[in-house]
Parts: sequence; structure tokens; C-alpha cells
Amino acid sequence: MRSKTQLLILKFLLFAFLIGLFSSGCAYYNTFFNAKKEFNAAAKERKKRKDDKATSQENGHYNKAIEKASAILELHSNSKYVDDALFMIGQCFYYQKKYVNAERKFSELIELYGESNLYEASLLWRAKSRIELRKYTEAMNDCRELNSNSGNQSLKDEAQFCLAVIAFGNEEYEEAIELYKSVAAEANDKETRANTYFKLGESYNELKDYASASNAFQNAIKYSPNLEFRYTTLLALGKAQKLSGNNDLAIKTFNRILDDNAAKDYWLDAEIEVADALYKNGKVKDAINNFNYLIEENSKTVAAGKAHYHLGKIYEDYYFDYEQAKFHYDLVKK
Repeated sequence: MRSKTQLLILKFLLFAFLIGLFSSGCAYYNTFFNAKKEFNAAAKERKKRKDDKATSQENGHYNKAIEKASAILELHSNSKYVDDALFMIGQCFYYQKKYVNAERKFSELIELYGESNLYEASLLWRAKSRIELRKYTEAMNDCRELNSNSGNQSLKDEAQFCLAVIAFGNEEYEEAIELYKSVAAEANDKETRANTYFKLGESYNELKDYASASNAFQNAIKYSPNLEFRYTTLLALGKAQKLSGNNDLAIKTFNRILDDNAAKDYWLDAEIEVADALYKNGKVKDAINNFNYLIEENSKTVAAGKAHYHLGKIYEDYYFDYEQAKFHYDLVKK
């Protein structure tokens, strides 16, 4: 029989083992939890973007998420969070436009964790990374594997969307149009449908089918996921209407932006387009007045530079006043 002392020692060792095991589990869970917290904070910052560039705050959160997720890979390589950590790091790199690093992380997950429930999502995100790197053939293979084997309709819709992006990138606009139409018809997600109609409009623009482009942009506006998308698409719609020769309708579209106080960030672009539409409608003096007023009120801005460029074109193409045209072209640089 074991003595009481021996039993106490065994109980102590067992207790110490369980505490160590519990502490280890808590350690990697807390590390992953903190990484996820930073990633979610970056996502909130991403929604505030005015363009497609990450802010310093957003990048800061991504860097912290990468650091903490990397600790899972280095210190807890046998934990159940390894594939989650790899996937998160890949997404962080993607949003930071570090597409080579993103592709590498998604490939690592795909090659080492084929049974992971993130395998199919990693295929999609690797395809997206490869599209940005213009590795269209490899991206196409990832998308086709998803379309053939996945039972997740949402992922298949996104893969189909990526195939359309690839066709567009290869200047195969008619194929891109058919693919975008297919996604628009089947997608249940509002944001996917909005983005698809927008890309469909861009594809029609490339074929100079501005009437169809206008219809596509109008459909995109119906499904706008946010105000920024709505205003960007209204600008695209007005430009397509202007290119089709329907300048009066284009002006009405641009005025929808100018009449909206929430669209202040888009007013200058809309004002430039209105002035250009007036010029194309034969109202040359009104156009000049609009461009000059915009320059006076917004000197030393990108919008003023655009206005100077348009004035240069008017003096060159309409008045054949090359000296005045050069004056405005020179001011574009400032």
C-alpha cells in the first residue's frame, strides 16, 4: 500500500499537471482572442475608408493581429487555432495590399490543413490575392475547384465573380458580361449583387454600350450596401449617360449628388461632371463659368486641377486658342 505521503505527492503532481494543461489552453485561447479583437477593430476602421487605402489606424490593428496570430503559429503550433490564425494573417495581408504575403499564407493553410473547415474559403481568398498579382491562370484554377467541389453557394457565387474579374482583366469583356449576369441572377447577398452590377456596367462601358452600362449602374444603386457605394455608382451612371450623348439626363443624375448633404465628399466631382455635360450640350460659356467658379472656391485641390484640364481642352478644341489652353494645362501641375 502506498503511504499517505506518496498519495499526497501524486495528487499534487496530478493537480500541477492539470493546472499546467489548463494554463496552456488559456494562453493560446487568449492569444487568439486578442488577435481576433485586433482584426475586428481593423474591420471597423475599414468601413470608414474614403478610398481603398488602409488608414494608419487600420494598419496598426492589422499589424497587432498579425503579431498575435503569429504567436499561435510559433508557440502553440499544435493548437486547434492554427488554421484560424493562418487565415486571419492572410486576410490582414490582403487588406494591407501585401498580396504576395497573403497568397503565401492561404497556400500554407491549403497545403498543410486540407481537412480544415477554412480550406474552401482559403481557396477563394488565394484566388483573390492571385487576381491582384495578375496570376490569372492560377486564380482561375482555384475558382474552378471551388465551383466543382464546394457545397457553399455563397463561396461559389464569389468564385464566379472572381472568374468574371479575370475575364475583364484579360479584356474578354463579352465573357465577363455573361459571368457577371450569372452572378447577379443567383447571388442572394445584397453587397455581392451590387458589386456585380457595378462591374457589369464597367464591362459594358468597355464595349461602348453605354445604354446597357446605365441600366447596370441603376441596378447597382438599388442594392447599394452603403452611401459611399451609392454616390460612386451615381457618378458612374452619370458618366455613362453623358457618354451616350444624354447630357440632360446626366446632369439630373449628378444633381442627385449635389442635392444630398450627405454626399459632400462627392460634390466637387459631380460639379466637374455637370460643367463638362454643359460643354458637351453646347453651353460653352456656362461650362467655362462653372469651371472657373470651382477653381476660385477650391484652389490648389485635385478638383481645381481637373477643372483647369477641362478648360484647357475647351480652349484647344473649341476656340483653337492654344496659348490659353497651355496656360490652363500648365496650372494642372500646381
